[in-house]
Amino acid sequence: MSLPVLTGNNAVVGKKQDAIHSSVASQVSSPIFVDNAVHHAIYTVSTDTTTGKYQTVTRPSSADFQVTLPKAYTFEERSASMLLKHHPAHGVNEDMPVFFNDDRLDTGSTPPLLLFTEDGRLIPDSITSATKGSVANLLNMRGRTLDSLGVSGDSPVHAGQIVDVGLRTSDLAMRLFKGKNHGLNSVSVSLPFSGPRSGTITTAKGGSLYRHSGHFVSKDFRSTSMVNALRFLARHDHYTLYNDRYGNFVYAPSAFLQSDRRLVNEISSHIITNPVADASNRVIITGPSNALNSNNEAHVDDVELQKRDGSIKTQVYTDPTANTRVAARKTANQMLRLNRKAQGSFKSINQLDAWDLQPGTVITFQHPTTKKDTRAALVEATHAMSSRQSEIQMLSYEMGISDLFNLML
Repeated sequence: MSLPVLTGNNAVVGKKQDAIHSSVASQVSSPIFVDNAVHHAIYTVSTDTTTGKYQTVTRPSSADFQVTLPKAYTFEERSASMLLKHHPAHGVNEDMPVFFNDDRLDTGSTPPLLLFTEDGRLIPDSITSATKGSVANLLNMRGRTLDSLGVSGDSPVHAGQIVDVGLRTSDLAMRLFKGKNHGLNSVSVSLPFSGPRSGTITTAKGGSLYRHSGHFVSKDFRSTSMVNALRFLARHDHYTLYNDRYGNFVYAPSAFLQSDRRLVNEISSHIITNPVADASNRVIITGPSNALNSNNEAHVDDVELQKRDGSIKTQVYTDPTANTRVAARKTANQMLRLNRKAQGSFKSINQLDAWDLQPGTVITFQHPTTKKDTRAALVEATHAMSSRQSEIQMLSYEMGISDLFNLML
C-alpha cells in the first residue's frame, strides 16, 4: 500500500476548484466566490440508442440575453408608443437613436423585454427609428394613454428585464419536506429502490436522476400549505403527486407508472359509460399582469368538440402561476386535455373485492369486452361489506388526480 505524496502547495488555477489533485498538500488555496453573479447554462436531456439517456450542460449564446445598464432615458408620449431619448447632457448627440444591448435601437431591432418607470412596467412590441431618439411601440394601447395607465411624463425610463434565481421544481419539492416527513416513510422522485420507472429501460449510470425536472422556479412558500405549494410546482413541470398505501410520497412526471391495484369486471353489463357531457370546449385562462399594458389572457378552442356539440361552451379560469401568455396558453391546453379525458368517464357496479379502494387511488382496470387495460383514477367509491360488492366511478387518468379534482370543482 503506497501513501500519497505530500507536497508543499496545491494552487487553484483560475480561482476555480475544479481540478483533480493526485497528491495531498499541506496548503490548498480556496476558490474565490462572488455573491452578485449568476451563472447561466442550458440543461438538455437526450437519448442514445446504445447508452440510453444522458444529460448535457452547454453554454448559452450571447443572443439569449440582453445587456442591461443603469442608463435612464426620457420619453415623450405618442400614439400607442413612446419616444425614448437621451438625457440632455453636454457632448451627447440628441439627433440619433438611443443605445441599448450594445447597439442602437433602430427599426427592426429587438426591443427591450421591459421598460421600467417609477409608476410601473411597460412591455414594448417593436422599435421604430425616429429623428431624435427611438420609438418604442407598446402593446394593448388601443384607446388608452400612458396617463390613463398612471405613467407620468416626468418619470425616467430604464430598459431591462427581471431575473429570478430558483431551484429545480423536483429539488424544491424535496426541499419542502426537509424535517417535515411526519408519517411518510419516504419522499422521492421515483419509486424507492426501483429506478426511474419511466416505462423505458435506460443503461445510463444514475438513471433515476433523469426523473428530475428541467424547470426552475423561484417562489417564497412561507405561510403556504404543503399541498398548495406542491400543486403550484406541478403546474410548472406537469409532475404528479403520488402517495401509496405504504406511506411513500412520490413527486414524479406524468410518464411515471404506478398502479396499486388491477381490477377486472367480467360482466360487461356492469360497466356503464357516463361521460361528462357538459364539459367546456373553449377555455380562457387569465394570469397576473406583469406590466401596465399587459393583457395576460389566452383563449384556446377544441374545434372538434365544438363541431360535435354544435355550440361553444366557455369556461374562464384564473391561474396565478401563468406569468406570461405562453404559460397561460399552456394551462388552457392542459384544461382542454382534461376535459377530453373526462369524456371517458365510466362506472363499474357490483365490483367484487374492492372494499379497500378510496377516491384518489390510481388503478389499472381491464374492460371485459375489449380486454384492454386502462389507467383510471377513482373519484367516487361506495362499498357494501356484507355482499363484498362495490360501485366505483372512474375517470381515464393522464395528468394527475389533483388536476382531475380541480377540473370537477
